[in-house]
Amino acid sequence: MPNIKPGGPTKVRRTLDQEIQGIERAKTDLEKYLEQLYRARTDVAGIFSDTGESRGSRTATLVDILQSAKQPMLVNDIMAELENRGRPDKRNLVGASLAYLAKKGTAKTVERGQWVAVTDKKLSEAA
Repeated sequence: MPNIKPGGPTKVRRTLDQEIQGIERAKTDLEKYLEQLYRARTDVAGIFSDTGESRGSRTATLVDILQSAKQPMLVNDIMAELENRGRPDKRNLVGASLAYLAKKGTAKTVERGQWVAVTDKKLSEAA
């Protein structure tokens, strides 16, 4: 039988516990880092299309959609068109972009929830 000093197993157990805690902290840090990488990958996918060409900003795409529309568009219709163009987006982000465009005078609502592009600066001042 090996010669074990008093407290020997306790010290080994404590050392192992410390190692396990260190590994668990490293695992938590790695999971956070992986989450950041996944978010970055999603952001990059949102910027570039499958061909690798830049799709431009959300607001520029919204202006293009509104300018090409033949009639006022509801947010749901705008979101559907964004998806058709390969740029699906969350409703709150689309709403925020539309609010930004309205503040800038590039878009406005003509009826509740119906959006149009402002083509004449005089119209945007009257809104």
